[in-house]
Amino acid sequence: MSAYLIDNTDILGIFGYDETSTLAADDLIYLSYLHLGVEGLRSLEHYSPDTKKWTQAHSQGYFAIFKHLLIEATASSQSTTTQTHPPYTSPSTAPKSSPTANPRWVA
Repeated sequence: MSAYLIDNTDILGIFGYDETSTLAADDLIYLSYLHLGVEGLRSLEHYSPDTKKWTQAHSQGYFAIFKHLLIEATASSQSTTTQTHPPYTSPSTAPKSSPTANPRWVA
């Protein structure tokens, strides 16, 4: 729930985070997304490549969020002014140059 609400500046304002607070709302949003990314990387310790299973459900969730952030960051950096988000490509149909073409882990 917190990951869903973290970028809502109105909600952050309720808790005293705005542009005039010591930790600005934009900085808190950035740090929260950074934390989600770090947790996504750390979650890999709970994945077994031998069995292709996650030992912790929350770790699988963190990794899925991390993977989404990577895909969106790549899409945003390659987008043009006419197309902000390219259509989703599943791993099985992705071109070989795509970061999702040959995933090592499945979230």
